[in-house]
Amino acid sequence: MAELTLGFWRFLLTNSYRGTLWPGGLERAFIHGPSQDRERIDRAVLRVYLLRNRIAHHEPLFTRDLAVDHRTIVEITGWICSQTATWVESESTVRAVLERQPPLRPRSRSRGRRRR
Repeated sequence: MAELTLGFWRFLLTNSYRGTLWPGGLERAFIHGPSQDRERIDRAVLRVYLLRNRIAHHEPLFTRDLAVDHRTIVEITGWICSQTATWVESESTVRAVLERQPPLRPRSRSRGRRRR
């Protein structure tokens, strides 16, 4: 189980398995979560999956709301184990780092155009 990828788990939550795998199963997998709302769980896991892909492929994160990403990670963790979510929240330095982040400058509309 530990060797299964995030992609594997993410695609288990898609509509493909809605009628076969998840009836009665969500409340066992996400014991503290929205057990009847597979779509909400899927959206949250998709957000983390897309974040992970951007990081893994060394893509910029400037356009992402990293505070929302962090909250989503803690939320999903809490749906599985509330004690682990509390631990993640207490040990994480993400909030402190984000508070020190300088504000982003708006992109120039003339980006890519040469000035004469």
